[in-house]
Amino acid sequence: PSPVPSRPPSSRPPVPVPVPLPALVSSRRGRKSAYSKLKDSFEPQMDFGVVKVAEKDFFNIMVKPGRPWEDGHVNTIMYYLRKKAKYSPIPLSYSTVDCWFMTWVDNIEKQWRESNCDMRSISPDHDVGQCIRGFKLLANIPWDKVDNVIIPVNISEKFHWFLVVFRIKLRCLHVYDSMKGGAVHTKKVNEAVGKLATMIPLFLTSTGFYGKRLDLYANKLPKYVHKSQSDPLDIKHMMHAPQQEDISNDCGLYTCLFAEYISNDVFDMRSIDIDAKYHRQRYATIFWHYGKTKNEDGAISESEVTGTVASKFGGPRIAKEHVPDTTNYPTPRQRTRN
Repeated sequence: PSPVPSRPPSSRPPVPVPVPLPALVSSRRGRKSAYSKLKDSFEPQMDFGVVKVAEKDFFNIMVKPGRPWEDGHVNTIMYYLRKKAKYSPIPLSYSTVDCWFMTWVDNIEKQWRESNCDMRSISPDHDVGQCIRGFKLLANIPWDKVDNVIIPVNISEKFHWFLVVFRIKLRCLHVYDSMKGGAVHTKKVNEAVGKLATMIPLFLTSTGFYGKRLDLYANKLPKYVHKSQSDPLDIKHMMHAPQQEDISNDCGLYTCLFAEYISNDVFDMRSIDIDAKYHRQRYATIFWHYGKTKNEDGAISESEVTGTVASKFGGPRIAKEHVPDTTNYPTPRQRTRN
């Protein structure tokens, strides 16, 4: 961006204005349960760390073709991908954020522009800054420890999910969208990605990120040598990302699948054919069995300090809860070309 105007030293920094967070996707869509009120609930509820589930409809949404996924589904998958990266015996160089990250970016971007681009509104203690530093989210990893950050984005007006991946060494945002096309759609996607491209470098500077990643300059990576630290990130739309069927409402599923492929170092998906029905069933089955086993074992989510798990039943501390291994999932399937 152009040089940032600043206020006189004697003036007080702008006070962040609290902005109410929007309702969850489920509320915005006014969805109805597939079950009656009496038959929808079950006990005990399943605790997936970032969401507690006491309704059967949570799983019906996952498995039923045509039912759009909601914040709770996407947040849970992003959480377990973070856990896989953090606790895997094999070094994995990525982390994820949850659905609120884009909301925080939206809010602070608006405040920043309204304050005439005063950098004092870009605080390391802001929600975005805390995420970058490795706080705020369960099983979070500081961004200076990874090479890729997986960011799910929801366009509330379009009820549409897509994925953005911050390729740190490339200084670029890669955009994976399962439903390309249409001027309005493209405009909304570009607006959201543009905000990320502008605000992320400002927060990286604010949080001291570059001082912890001297390798980016020591190795003379071209995208860093010739760029100012506050310059917006490059943007690359992955034109060959697998596409969902029209009116399938599979964008949330595809977003999570894109994230899972990337967690397994698969960035080029042009030859991959996605079977949405199979993956809906796969995710729902993994969730159900994982939640059921966790309840039977009496396990609670691990302490991020001790790395151990306590039992709800008052027993001794036990090994950390098992994180499902997705190394071989989703199985790449080559497209058959005529």
